Amino acid sequence: MKEMDLILGPWADGALEELSPEDLDLLEDLLEENDQDLYRWVVSGGAPEPLSPLLDRIAAHAHTRFRG
Repeated sequence: MKEMDLILGPWADGALEELSPEDLDLLEDLLEENDQDLYRWVVSGGAPEPLSPLLDRIAAHAHTRFRG
């Protein structure tokens, strides 16, 4: 889904080097999820644990990037 590419790509460009091994494992799990679910969680919240903290960081980055 193009929207998730636009959200995840720029976030990953700046965040991958700073992620802990645990966060990298969560990111791998997150990337296995359906794009439509990911988009809904980024836009509206409600992501399942343990993905929620990582998705909150991604959502904050997207909010800053797209809404200034």
